[in-house]
Amino acid sequence: MIPARASMNLDELNFDLPPERIAQRPLATRDASRMMLLDKTTGAWDDRHFREFPDLLRGDELIILNNARVLPARLFGRRVGIHAEPPGIHNPARHEHLRTPIEVLLIRQLLPDTWETLVRPGRKIAVGEKIIFGERAHDGGPELEAVTESRGDYGLRVLRFSSKSGFHEALARLGHIPLPPYIKRADEPADRERYQTIYAREGSAVAAPPRGCTSRRKFCNASARETSKSQKSHWTSASAPSSRSARSAWKTTKYTSNPTKFPQPPRKQSPNRKKKREQSSPSAPQ
Repeated sequence: MIPARASMNLDELNFDLPPERIAQRPLATRDASRMMLLDKTTGAWDDRHFREFPDLLRGDELIILNNARVLPARLFGRRVGIHAEPPGIHNPARHEHLRTPIEVLLIRQLLPDTWETLVRPGRKIAVGEKIIFGERAHDGGPELEAVTESRGDYGLRVLRFSSKSGFHEALARLGHIPLPPYIKRADEPADRERYQTIYAREGSAVAAPPRGCTSRRKFCNASARETSKSQKSHWTSASAPSSRSARSAWKTTKYTSNPTKFPQPPRKQSPNRKKKREQSSPSAPQ
């Protein structure tokens, strides 16, 4: 049996994967995707297909199905420039003023009209700044507006949205599916259904479970027959990242996830520094 370990080094998960070996579009048939089978007793592995999964079940497993539906959670707009000073009339960059695209990634819904988001570039998106998205055909006004309610680190912003047609209706028209960072292409209309699990219902997820996207309806029915237990779970997106590695990922990829805060260990002080601090501090009155 493979020995259990108390801890894992994240560097052990790094491996070389040539870009040309990463599929940029899904297979026509979901369950034709490949699957690696690992024997936890011997450590031996076998290359299989996902359609074989029901035949590998013993009958005493518990299958968890994540039925959250992925939102078109990426928005592209531009800032209004509440506090922006327009460039001078002879400035060559005058025609680019307030034209830089602003990318917004919805992370977590706080209130019916308020979301925790990641904004890029976020340097000029201060509290009170307004971002507008789309354009209404009948009057040229924005389809969707967002006002910055609060500002955090690493592009984190809390935005309050408003739209005459309703937030979710505007999001359905303007939003883009947040494809994984290893997919080096723009999202397409087909991704709205293909980048979902077949058992997805509703929710506010910003990413689909990859293995769930390879399941077909007949696979789920066969798995249900082979196993004694199955349970549906509803997982939504998490809050925004709060580490330097997450900040780097947000700068270089299309989206980011798993933004958990971890407590920082206390810093150790050297004996010499501690002694010097005690000597420099004023003595207590006698």
